[in-house]
Amino acid sequence: IPKPLKMHLKIDIRDINGRIDLGHQIFHQKSEGQGSKAIFDYVQLDSLSLHNSSLEIFKKATFNLQINNLETKIKDPFSFRDDKISANLDELYLQAGKINYVSTRGMQINCEALSIKRQDVQFGQITCLLPGQSGNSRLNLEHLSLKGFMIHELINKGRINGDEITSGRVRFSGDIDIPGKSPGKAWQSDEEALFSMPFNSIHINTIRFPDIQIDQRANYEAQEVAFQSQLDILLEGIRFEGQEVSIKDLAGIRGHVKLKSTAAEAFGHILGLDELSVDLTQHNILLKGLLIEQETTKLDAGIQISKLSLPKFEISNINLDRINDKKLKFQDLSIAELTLDMALLQDEESKEEKGSRSFDPADIMNIEYSGLELEKINVNIELIGASSNPEISLNDFHLRHTPKGTKDDNLMDDISFHFGTFSFRDSLKHDHFLIQSGLYRPDGNHLQLSNISGGNLQKKKLGDDERTGWSYSSNALLISNLFIKNSFPSKLEMGKLYLSDANLVITTDLQTQKNAPLDLDIKTFRKIGDLMTRLSVDTTVFSEVRVQYKTFDDTSSHVFLADSIGLVINNIDIDTNVFEHASTSIVKRMSIDLKGRTQISKDSLYEIRSGIISYDFKRDVISVDSFQVIPRYDDAEFFKRARYQTDRMSLFGRRLEIHDFRLEELIENNIIHVGSVDVDSIYLEMTRDKTYARKENDFKLMPQDMLRMMNQKFTVDSIRLFNSFVIYSEYVEKSSQPGSIFFDRFTLNLYGITSDLPHPDPTAALKVDLESYVMGQTRFNVALVFPYLSDSNDFWMNASSEPLDLTILNPLTENLMGLSIKQGNGRIENTFITGNNHHSMGSMIFTYKKLKLSLYNRKKAERNKGMFGGITRFLINDLLIHKNNPKFGKAPRVGQVYFERDPEKAILNYAWKSLLSGMLSSIGINKKEQRQERREIKKINNQKENGQ
Repeated sequence: IPKPLKMHLKIDIRDINGRIDLGHQIFHQKSEGQGSKAIFDYVQLDSLSLHNSSLEIFKKATFNLQINNLETKIKDPFSFRDDKISANLDELYLQAGKINYVSTRGMQINCEALSIKRQDVQFGQITCLLPGQSGNSRLNLEHLSLKGFMIHELINKGRINGDEITSGRVRFSGDIDIPGKSPGKAWQSDEEALFSMPFNSIHINTIRFPDIQIDQRANYEAQEVAFQSQLDILLEGIRFEGQEVSIKDLAGIRGHVKLKSTAAEAFGHILGLDELSVDLTQHNILLKGLLIEQETTKLDAGIQISKLSLPKFEISNINLDRINDKKLKFQDLSIAELTLDMALLQDEESKEEKGSRSFDPADIMNIEYSGLELEKINVNIELIGASSNPEISLNDFHLRHTPKGTKDDNLMDDISFHFGTFSFRDSLKHDHFLIQSGLYRPDGNHLQLSNISGGNLQKKKLGDDERTGWSYSSNALLISNLFIKNSFPSKLEMGKLYLSDANLVITTDLQTQKNAPLDLDIKTFRKIGDLMTRLSVDTTVFSEVRVQYKTFDDTSSHVFLADSIGLVINNIDIDTNVFEHASTSIVKRMSIDLKGRTQISKDSLYEIRSGIISYDFKRDVISVDSFQVIPRYDDAEFFKRARYQTDRMSLFGRRLEIHDFRLEELIENNIIHVGSVDVDSIYLEMTRDKTYARKENDFKLMPQDMLRMMNQKFTVDSIRLFNSFVIYSEYVEKSSQPGSIFFDRFTLNLYGITSDLPHPDPTAALKVDLESYVMGQTRFNVALVFPYLSDSNDFWMNASSEPLDLTILNPLTENLMGLSIKQGNGRIENTFITGNNHHSMGSMIFTYKKLKLSLYNRKKAERNKGMFGGITRFLINDLLIHKNNPKFGKAPRVGQVYFERDPEKAILNYAWKSLLSGMLSSIGINKKEQRQERREIKKINNQKENGQ
């Protein structure tokens, strides 16, 4: 079939005045069949021209567009390809006098002239009016030029492809409404879309807006915002492929954005800015002359800036290619003379919601740069909240960092800084911390912090003079050879840490203070493990440390003072895996040297001295090479100052060792657990003056109750005291000299000491074993058991001794009892005593021979003589007591034990008096209860002999 003859047409229209309704149904009908295609087989439109014409294009309830004085010519305007009609606008020539566009929403656009010559588009003056609730916003452009634009690609393919967009002066003015806050968006990599656009691609070589003036007011969340500025924009090499635009697409743009002579008012603040320049070619940012000052005192937007002054901020060579790795990389950053004084309103509810999104310090290592310089930085930030009100201040801070090493090198080799003061204060939590100056020098990696102070002090109630809590201060903290690994997880090493002239003051109100158990959060320690793998300090020295512990109540106050303490820690080496596995091999050796200085007890009656305290973490051993407790006054003055009946103690210990300190239980379960405590060579001298009255209602607890009342849970598997010497002396009213007794080669073992009660083991008990030589001659043994699950604090006691020359007890019996032992030998055996909160009872055998006693005149310190002395000796030795036990040819006489506990005396008095009651019963001195017990036993024995 021969091809049809094609007709070539040229259409020339003049003086037309047309109205086009885009809402008409003709623009919404779908073509059917091949009609549209067939017409191009017969007709070709070579050109279309319009002259001196006007058009009105509208769509009801949407918009209205008017074009006047229209002159246009298009060559080959239409073509048919791939079953689609496309517009061919490569040869478009168009002139329009005036264009008006009005939308039903009130937006108006007026253009004085329009010229299109093939790929070049020229707009005359453009005016845009955008109405809003607060008023109208206006945009004025002197002219707008688009060169090298492929108009047919925009219409047919949705692509913007052009060479250059330039404009004359641009002015934004009037009022505009800004939408409120929208939910924040998570971090995006360079592959993720920042925004979407209605075009398939944009290729523009240059966009140039050299003179943009902004004088704008806005309404944002019911707040008025005013903004004035001059803007210069040059963008080159814009290449966006697809409708999704990412950070990676922005990275290739060159040019600059400059903001000058900027002024703004918003949320009660006034802003001024001399210049903000963004160099998109070199990826530099320069800021000059920023000043923000407070206009009102309201926290309308949750922020209040009293002053922000930044004369200069400069950052160079920002590398946008690293953002996909969540890294920020640049060449240099410089900030000079920054002053910031601001307050932020804390939202307590949002703080809880943000708990899982807390700042991760490891993110700091995602910042890479070649140089960082901060000069004369002054910052004061206050966070205002209902439960806390922290305020942080840093003054005259200078820092220079030029990283050169690899990730395994020392971060501190390339950094130097110094500052005037750093402070932290929380008026609601009563915390405060202050450093008055700081200096770090990379030569020697030396850090010096001067005049440090801090603490937590608060008044119990308004008007109180005394503040409870704690405070500390130090003249200087020096660190040398500081090493911080230049990566995360990092490690921290120090050659020497030196703290000088430190003071620690603790003040406690006894009426309100309770002994709170130690509370350690293992999660906090494990966070440290996430940040660093190792902490190492070769030598730590605390020089001239002064500790003051003060307690007070409504009537009195007491002060415990430890003066001039010296602390030396050698070879601290912490592997932070211990916070996961709770290993205790942290520090190789720690020693504390008290330097023989005086520490005063809180009642001011004693001096306390100590030698070197060492902590061997590898062996889990804490050791003290010597310690002393020394009375500050002689006997008479001491008891006068004590006011009530008490013991005057003088103690010297040669060595104390604590083995197997279980750090894992302290961290994981908040329980102090020690394997054993060994005390070697104690010399203990105790004196009591019973001529003073006892303090009323000074009740003493049984051992089980003492442990139950402790809030802090602890366990000590064993306490062992050996190679020791104990002497006890006592004054009574009728004696001019004290009665005394001493124990040589004194050994004491305690097992199963714990406050972790109730104990799951029903047989658990505190066990005490004592062995000593009475008056240095005869071995004496005592064993006590205190079951933990006993409601009445039951206990059992056994005692025994080797044969004893009873006359060696005269220093005790003569001055305390007025009895002198002239002769006799004795021995304790088969002792079994039980007791509880109220009384003790039991039996024992005290065998002795040829016991002879005499009265002793305690005032004259001599035995009674003359007729009266002879009569009393006869009554005592022949009628009151038995000379021998057992009597010749008979079984030993069993002593009956009975003693009623005095709740104002301690367990040692209770146990001794119970044992003494049995000894006195053996020699014939019985209380009513003992005599009754003896009759009951005799009755039972007779019944057994008679077979009943």
